[in-house]
Amino acid sequence: MPPASAGIRRDSNGVAFASKTAAQGVARALGLRRPQLGEAGWEVGGAPVFVLPGTSGANQRRDYDGRVDRLSWWRDLAALAGVTSTMRP
Repeated sequence: MPPASAGIRRDSNGVAFASKTAAQGVARALGLRRPQLGEAGWEVGGAPVFVLPGTSGANQRRDYDGRVDRLSWWRDLAALAGVTSTMRP
């Protein structure tokens, strides 16, 4: 089993998991419920957690926890972190 820190990107504002699978492993180790995409409502090392959909090409679904695409979750994280961009699809 990979270490609990696998799939975690840390910065001063929080922790983002780049897949539900990675977040689920840590949630299970902490005795928490299976996370959904977005703000998890729990912390790792005092940092709030945000769960993103995996970027793998194998992760092709019609529904990403109520959304039609993965990109919108990444934009939510960027907005939460205060990152702005003029780029649009």
